[in-house]
Amino acid sequence: MTTYTDVFGSDAVPSTLTGYVEVTLSANTQFYWPEVNSEASLVANIMDVTASGAFNLIMPPANQASVGRNILINNVGSETFSIVDNDSNTIVTLTPGQIKSLYLIDNSDAAGLWRAFTFGAGTSSADASLLNGSGLTVLGGKLAQTAE
Repeated sequence: MTTYTDVFGSDAVPSTLTGYVEVTLSANTQFYWPEVNSEASLVANIMDVTASGAFNLIMPPANQASVGRNILINNVGSETFSIVDNDSNTIVTLTPGQIKSLYLIDNSDAAGLWRAFTFGAGTSSADASLLNGSGLTVLGGKLAQTAE
């Protein structure tokens, strides 16, 4: 990984957020924030994860990030895996094909407090009788055009 030196001192400039990464879980794996560690498994804004078993993706210490940090995780594999906080408490479990958005709401300790939102959950359908209006009517459960 390339590092850059701060022009006002001799410290390395921390890396920016990683946008996307593909991950294969073959064991319980601790992840790290890219601005804290550049050599280990890094969390990205968007992660496609394939697990070879029921493993844990261990989130980085929450007290090393600011609240509002958001991570989108997509289970692209055929195995279910869990996302756990830094104290090994389960945040969510992702079944194959599930996509979760995790965001940090409390960073007062390493475990933190995370919220999760599931993408594509549930189904929706339109009821034609609720959609009728000016120029439209319901005929046999379907919308039909009317001339007024």
